[in-house]
Amino acid sequence: MIQSLLCTEIKSETDVVLARKKARELAALLKFDLQEQTRVATAVSELARNAYQYARGGLVEFKVSEESAVVKFVIVVKDKGPGITELARIQDGSYVSAEGMGIGLMGAKRLMDEFEIETGKNLGTTITMKKTVPHRKVPLSAKELGEITGRMIELSSSDPVRELQRQNQEILLTVNELSEKKRELEQLNRELEDTNRGVLALYAELDEKAEILQHASDSKTSFLSDMTHEFRSPLNSILSISQLLLADARAQGSAEREKQVNFIIKATRGLSDMVNDLLDIAKIEAGKIKVRPTTFTVDDVISSLRGLMKPLADAEHSVELVFEDHEPVDLNTDEAKVTQILRNLISNALKCTREGQVTVSTEKLGKDHICFSVKDTGIGIKEEDQKLIFEEFYQVENDLQNQAKGTGLGLPLCKKLAILLGGELTVESVPGKGSVFTMLIPKVYSGEHEVRYQAEAQATKKPEAPKAMAPARKKLLVIDDDESVRYGVRSAVADLNIEVREARDGEEGFAIAQYFLPDLIVVDLVMPNKDGFEFIKESMSKPATRNIPVLLHTSKDLEPIERQYLEQVTHGVIGKNEDPSKLRETIRSFLELP
Repeated sequence: MIQSLLCTEIKSETDVVLARKKARELAALLKFDLQEQTRVATAVSELARNAYQYARGGLVEFKVSEESAVVKFVIVVKDKGPGITELARIQDGSYVSAEGMGIGLMGAKRLMDEFEIETGKNLGTTITMKKTVPHRKVPLSAKELGEITGRMIELSSSDPVRELQRQNQEILLTVNELSEKKRELEQLNRELEDTNRGVLALYAELDEKAEILQHASDSKTSFLSDMTHEFRSPLNSILSISQLLLADARAQGSAEREKQVNFIIKATRGLSDMVNDLLDIAKIEAGKIKVRPTTFTVDDVISSLRGLMKPLADAEHSVELVFEDHEPVDLNTDEAKVTQILRNLISNALKCTREGQVTVSTEKLGKDHICFSVKDTGIGIKEEDQKLIFEEFYQVENDLQNQAKGTGLGLPLCKKLAILLGGELTVESVPGKGSVFTMLIPKVYSGEHEVRYQAEAQATKKPEAPKAMAPARKKLLVIDDDESVRYGVRSAVADLNIEVREARDGEEGFAIAQYFLPDLIVVDLVMPNKDGFEFIKESMSKPATRNIPVLLHTSKDLEPIERQYLEQVTHGVIGKNEDPSKLRETIRSFLELP
């Protein structure tokens, strides 16, 4: 339901002032507070002035509408001018006019609750603004309408100069308020400076504590390394002597003694495994572990695992160990460490599965990476435990875990080894349905990750106190087959706090995205092997990448239906022919960088 209140023409500067005055008075009669009256009057004044300046006149209509038990003050400003040709650029803030065109338009939009524009070249412009009437849910009665109309007739003969005086008073009040805000900001800045000095002092203290903690950590690592070596000798002796006792017991036919010796051997081997894990972790933390790349195939790894794990799988009569078919792939990395990681993952899966199966599979990702997965139908892991299981000595509380025993060192060691090989180890799990552990590593070990791992370990020894509280570094992945474009994007954000990775096509980009986990992906549309459409579709289908925002950067002339689809599945589309500063600012704004 719409009720018309008043209509006024704009033919001169005086009419602009009168339109503002009428808007204020109507807002007052509708029980808006003083601040809202000023906002309404200012919005009308700006649009009425635009109509007079650019269209040489127009019409302002004031109405009241009732929409779903909400009463709204509706103002329509019309003109028959040339229309607004740069509307889209005005709305996104990229249009700059010497006459200031667009500033008043967008300012009016911010002052009102709802704002719609209809315009066309030589068709004029119609702007509809709405603001919800406070504390009112029913339309105006005939009596109220009459009172408002009568009041407006009384006011129509008043001097517009008074309205100008009122505007000047408002400006003075605003200036005073801004001055007060400025004083408050200066005081706040002084307080922040004091706080910053305190933070710097705290960082200096933390730096000192870090040295103490690092010294303790180094001592712990050294102790573990020394002690695990010392443990190995007596353990090997116990194991050797136990083997002799076992052979003697079998020769004498003593079943009871054979049983007792087997208990000793089992406990010794368990202790030996724990010592080996401790030693490996200590070596990694000390940066002393070596990666020894050799050339081998996936078949070599699977055959080794099949032989190693079959006895353990046979012991679990209700659990089947399945190795899925795989493509023949050549690798050049540390075979022993790859096998060690998968052996631990399979062993854990068998221990935590009552019935069903444990499935081992492999998949090529792009040209340079391979993915190993160990999937079980076990008890699963709660979401809050999924990060903690990679911490040393942490174990999930459940019946199967209590039966299986363990030290909580296996998964932390697996993750450290995967990172050392240049990859990553992740988990997806649903309680009651099972878990999937996925290891993604490069097919060819480059050595860069070992250096990086050691450098990061060294960097943690004595962190420098920063001059200010710096934010965490953002990560950006650029996927484009054109090297010059990738260089241009990297150069555009070179001064921002961003870590940039590059990929030549969608296939390689998807492989990197799964372990790099960027905060934003900038992707081209037309590429070999896997284009932008395929990349977006695949990334949306995988849990590891589906929540990573994608920004499309393309030179393709998009059809309307293509653009509509891409704007729905991405976080924006930017043409390569546009100013590079727009891409930079879009990335900066999206990553919330200063």
